[in-house]
Amino acid sequence: MTLTQVKELEKIEAAVCEEYGVTLKQLQSKSRKDEINMARQAAVFLADRLNLTREKLLGRYNRSHCLYYKIMDNMNFKYHNDNHFRMFCEGVNMKLCEHDLTIYESVIGERIMVCSKCDYLERI
Repeated sequence: MTLTQVKELEKIEAAVCEEYGVTLKQLQSKSRKDEINMARQAAVFLADRLNLTREKLLGRYNRSHCLYYKIMDNMNFKYHNDNHFRMFCEGVNMKLCEHDLTIYESVIGERIMVCSKCDYLERI
């Protein structure tokens, strides 16, 4: 893992721990409690964007690589059906993104800033 990937993974873990009310030690434990399991799956889902090998990512959370697809399916379903979880994921992604903003002007004269790396969009 590169230093940047480690720092971003630590930010993801901190955000997930805060959101789900678990500690980093619990997140990386072998516990199967629902609240810890859900937090761990959210961390894997968010960390997937860092392009780490699955073995490194899942090894950090004491999980085998065969669970990767199940975790991603569960979290993709949750992302598309749970507005709170989607807003949480987008908030974490925006914190991690170093915005590459471009300003556009629409046909009706509205000015918009758009990031080419994430889904950030802001009217100005």
